[in-house]
Amino acid sequence: GRHGEDPAAAALQRRRLARARARPPPPRHQPTTEASIGEIPAGTSEDVDAAVAAARAALKRNRGRDWSRAPGAVRAKYLRAIAAKVLLSCCFRAQLQK
Repeated sequence: GRHGEDPAAAALQRRRLARARARPPPPRHQPTTEASIGEIPAGTSEDVDAAVAAARAALKRNRGRDWSRAPGAVRAKYLRAIAAKVLLSCCFRAQLQK
């Protein structure tokens, strides 16, 4: 696997992701007008468990040295990407409530 990734765990993660993508997302409606505003995929507890397991495995890879030895600029790149996704999600939810 990539960067010491466990091939069995990676295969399981790919199967879970494929199942999640195969589920039809529930429709979302604007509460005041009932107009359709799109579809937002719904996650399951299994999706959360898989994400947590993948994050823990990634952090433990190479006994955690990959992250701890990464230069600040590399860490900052990842943290900014995560923050951007969180901000985008918050903005989207705020638009839904208008």
